[in-house]
Amino acid sequence: GIGVIWSPHVLVIDRPFINIGNNVVLGHGTTIVSHSFTYRDKIPLLYFGVPIIEDKAILGGLSKVGVGAKIYNGELVPLGTAVFPFRHWYNGKSHFSSKWYRQ
Repeated sequence: GIGVIWSPHVLVIDRPFINIGNNVVLGHGTTIVSHSFTYRDKIPLLYFGVPIIEDKAILGGLSKVGVGAKIYNGELVPLGTAVFPFRHWYNGKSHFSSKWYRQ
């Protein structure tokens, strides 16, 4: 995006696989992740999803944006908040998105 403010110590895992809008503020120590590994019945699984941060969003310091999470236009994610994988952040809180959920 254009006009993005990257504060010190922002950590982006897999930089080519994130989508950041215009005029976004990434607070000190923010982490953005697009992949994760876990195990199910002793079988390793890779979770992958492009995190989306829309225009004019503000991510407070030390916040975390998980795999496939979405931060909506103009939203503020407070200091130290984790937006878990495949969750959507709007109206000041995290919401489950069934669109991406599979068992």
